[in-house]
Amino acid sequence: MDVKPEAETAHQQALHEALRGTVYNAGGTGYYFGLPGINTFCWPWSTARLVQRLDSFDPDAYTWTLPLPAQADAERNDQPAHQLGRPQ
Repeated sequence: MDVKPEAETAHQQALHEALRGTVYNAGGTGYYFGLPGINTFCWPWSTARLVQRLDSFDPDAYTWTLPLPAQADAERNDQPAHQLGRPQ
């Protein structure tokens, strides 16, 4: 499962717009600034909004790759996929 680029871009744009003008971006330096000077750490909204965001899932924001048949069989049998092919 991978995030679609357009979903990631939309999230990043909203995030950086919300961070603009906050104390988190004042000065442009700090441990939370990655390269190239982008705030990669701070959440500019409320904790309640974070909980709401983490409690929802939009499957359309992702591309899906179906598991290999052996992986699907292992999951159905509660056997970790990394143990496939090992004698029991």
